[in-house]
Amino acid sequence: MTQKDSKFSLLADKPGAFAITSISHQRNQCRTPITDIVRRVHALPSARVRAGDRYVETVEEGEQAEIVFAFEGEPPFSFTYTRSTSGRLPTVLETHVRRHHPPLSRCSG
Repeated sequence: MTQKDSKFSLLADKPGAFAITSISHQRNQCRTPITDIVRRVHALPSARVRAGDRYVETVEEGEQAEIVFAFEGEPPFSFTYTRSTSGRLPTVLETHVRRHHPPLSRCSG
C-alpha cells in the first residue's frame, strides 16, 4: 500500500488487529521498521428499525409515531436520522445524531 499525502485513512473489512509495521519515503524507499502502532478494529455495527407496539398508517402533522432502533455491535458508533417533508423536492426539517459509547468504569481509591 502506498499513501501519497500526509493523511492516512483506511476502511477495514473485518475486525481484528491493525498494525503498521514499517514506513518509507516514496522517492528513496528508505524503510523504517515500526513496532508500537497497533489498533483494534471493531466489527461494523448493525441496526434494526421496527415500528413500535402499535401500527399507525398515516401520521398527520403534530402527531407522533413510535420507531424502535435496535443497535448491535461494539461501541463507539453514531447514528444520524432526519425528519423531512415529502414531495418532489423534500426539505430537511430536523436532524438528530445519537452517539453510543461503551460504559465507563469507575475506580475508587
